[in-house]
Amino acid sequence: MFVSRLLARRHRFRAWLVLALAISGGAQAESRSGCALVDWRVEDARMQMLEASQTETGCRIEGVAPTADIAALQQRALALIAEANCAARATPGEVDVVGSGADAGHGFTLTLAAPPGGGVCLQSPGATPPSPQTGLDMMSRHEHPAVHPGTAGQSGVAMVVVLVDPDESPVVSLISRSSGHPALDTAALEASQRWTYTRMDTPREPGIGLVLVPVPFEVE
Repeated sequence: MFVSRLLARRHRFRAWLVLALAISGGAQAESRSGCALVDWRVEDARMQMLEASQTETGCRIEGVAPTADIAALQQRALALIAEANCAARATPGEVDVVGSGADAGHGFTLTLAAPPGGGVCLQSPGATPPSPQTGLDMMSRHEHPAVHPGTAGQSGVAMVVVLVDPDESPVVSLISRSSGHPALDTAALEASQRWTYTRMDTPREPGIGLVLVPVPFEVE
């Protein structure tokens, strides 16, 4: 069963999802087909499980998160990266409740296929993923600081990874490393969507840029 398999295998990959062209034949096909997982920046640290398996046309992602919102953010981030940076075709499945009781979670699937005629995002799994150089406008961060939710005694640093589109708009934010407190993580994500970002690629390239931002919270 899909549900039992998802909940039984909750190990996490540190991954950037990359779609490659499927080529038949021996070791070359094994190294260049399906999806290569080569970076950690687009996995939300709050995910309970995130796995990828090769299919005939690309790859299939399965994930489980503690909430529907986290599952939807993770699914959208992977789909955006695959489509914008790798020219893949992304087909998201519904986010559904999986399991019950203490083991309940919110699962999703995402199917990625190579574009017509084939398309290679990376030549090898160990290569550097394509990502337009992007930075955070520190003035906007100063003008719109992250607001402590007021939960007594809570402090920490949330590491947020922000996906920025060619128009320099933040489209999705994920928690790369949790502060240890869900309320602080949520406040960090909300703040990151209020900030301004700058794409440094001239001329402007297509694709999604990534910015990794530490968001500290002191004890109130």
